[in-house]
Amino acid sequence: MEGVIGISAYMEQPDFITGIILRHLQGEQQEGDQEALQAWLDEDVRNRVLLDELMNEEQRLRRLNAYHAYEQAIPAAWEIVASRSGHRNRSMFWWAAAAVFVLASATAVLLIRKEHRTQQSVQEASLATVQPGTARAQLTLANGKVVTLDPSAPDTLRETDGTPIRNASGSLHYQQQHRTGPSNEILYNTLTTPRGGTYEVLLQDGSRVWLNAASALRYPLHFSGKDRTVYLSGEAYFQINKDAEHPFHVALERRGTIEVLGTAFNVMAYDDEQTARTTLLEGSIRIAHGDRQRLLQPGQQALTNSENGSLEVLPGADVEQATAWKRGFFYFDNEDLPYIMRQLSRWYDVDIVYEGDNTGQHYHGAIRRQARIEQVLEKIALVGGLKFSMEGRKVIIRTQ
Repeated sequence: MEGVIGISAYMEQPDFITGIILRHLQGEQQEGDQEALQAWLDEDVRNRVLLDELMNEEQRLRRLNAYHAYEQAIPAAWEIVASRSGHRNRSMFWWAAAAVFVLASATAVLLIRKEHRTQQSVQEASLATVQPGTARAQLTLANGKVVTLDPSAPDTLRETDGTPIRNASGSLHYQQQHRTGPSNEILYNTLTTPRGGTYEVLLQDGSRVWLNAASALRYPLHFSGKDRTVYLSGEAYFQINKDAEHPFHVALERRGTIEVLGTAFNVMAYDDEQTARTTLLEGSIRIAHGDRQRLLQPGQQALTNSENGSLEVLPGADVEQATAWKRGFFYFDNEDLPYIMRQLSRWYDVDIVYEGDNTGQHYHGAIRRQARIEQVLEKIALVGGLKFSMEGRKVIIRTQ
């Protein structure tokens, strides 16, 4: 038949027929491919078996495993074929060796393409799953009931003593009201933000607190007695109403206590940070840690260490960096990679895995907190010689 190539001619060009088969399996046939493929199938019934095996993924994998055992013998097979006499033997050996080559080559290419598509789809799915933080939290009431604060939460909540709590636009407002319970009973609420969440609370005395991600603030519904005390874990920005007769205190677990004299300040005291940072913007605060006390002035930052009990005051604090999160930015000034990744972990709700040595480098820069996580990672990778990949909610960091 004119234009038809015999089996030996095809199998002496395994790269040629492999290309046609691959395009057929991928649905990317070119002009003339269908005629050539049909001619190859018509030449020998074994060719149909070969194509059927390639159409079956399980068979492809089995053949690829077999190929690893045969690959060292293939060059010898070609030499044997060249030295033998007789058309029958020559055809059998050529076909057997070429068939192994075609199956293995086509299978390997298909697997590589599939793996690439799988990795790409997994990466895209991971990025679609990982989003910047939003206004969400949980409120634990005095009786232990937990209320999820999200767009579906009620606009008004009510405590057991009748205190109304207004919930709107990522903020809780505690309002003054006649108490129906015993006057000497102190009821506490706890506002908790998850990784990837922030929330604001207007306390009963008019003071405002903004909670960063992965933080918790415990506070009384009504302040009574000589002072006003709240308990913080994580990070928060405070704007405290002045009341000289009732000083405001922020208690930090294992990090000391802050006495506030009417002021604005930021506290970063996460459990996974060895050092708590208290940065003063306005007014004055007194830091007590163990048997040490220091009075801070605006522009100063106190560092309290939970391990050795130390208390240090930095005179020229970077106020912009300390409060960047409240303004919607990540701002890094000579920070090491683990510190930066802990921030990203809290905000994007991801876990961090290090492969290789990623210590020793420090970074400068700023980026919006509403940026996609891949944008943040790309900026770090550009200057750090690092490679990032994602698997679900896991960020893997490798040195290049």
